[in-house]
Amino acid sequence: MSTAENDHLWKVMKWSILAAIAAGLLLEGYLIYTLKQESTFSALYLVPGSYSNYLENGTVSFTYGVECYERRATAYRLDIYLGERKIAERKFTLCNPEKKKEEKVEITGLRNLAYPVKLRLVLSTADSTNDVHFWIKGAKESNSSG
Repeated sequence: MSTAENDHLWKVMKWSILAAIAAGLLLEGYLIYTLKQESTFSALYLVPGSYSNYLENGTVSFTYGVECYERRATAYRLDIYLGERKIAERKFTLCNPEKKKEEKVEITGLRNLAYPVKLRLVLSTADSTNDVHFWIKGAKESNSSG
């Protein structure tokens, strides 16, 4: 191969590499922009340490949280189930992106349950459904001796 051919081949390779890098950067920029625009979601969670797996005097309490990353006002419906039975419902709206709501819930009058039983929270929006749960494994015995 002559020097002229070698120089020509090197120029073609150099421009091909630069074109591939430019195309890759443009594609990456487009994908990041597109995915960022479409990446909306809500997060439902139980606050760690806010609940027990055992009833105390027929009562269970817990704190749930919802974080909104929807980029618009979003209406939520939270259904609370004990086993398959719906025992409570909450409706609320979070208006701005990256807003958070936490609420403590106390459910009383729970007696004669077949353990273990799942306590499940189901969060619904117009576009999605999320759920979290924990298990109630039994009842704490109250000690009335002093």
